[in-house]
Amino acid sequence: AAFNFYVLSGLFCYVLGFLVWLIVLAKAEVSYAYPLISLGYVFTAILAWLLFNEALTDIRIAGILLICIGVYLIARSYQPAGL
Repeated sequence: AAFNFYVLSGLFCYVLGFLVWLIVLAKAEVSYAYPLISLGYVFTAILAWLLFNEALTDIRIAGILLICIGVYLIARSYQPAGL
C-alpha cells in the first residue's frame, strides 16, 4: 500500500507544499503568510463540490466568503519590511 500511485502522489504533493511554504516564510512575515493557509479550506470546498458533487450549502458559502474577506483584509494590511 505504501507504493500505491495515489499514496506516492499525495506524499509528493505534501513535500512540494512544504517546500513552497518554506520559500514563502523566507520572503514574508509569518503574521502575513500564515492566514493565507486558510485559503486551502476554500479551495478544498470548491474542488470537492466540482469533482465529487459534495454539497456547498449556504452556510458553507458564507464561511468561504468570511475566509476570503479575512484574507483580503490581511493582505491589504501587509507592509513589507523596509517601507
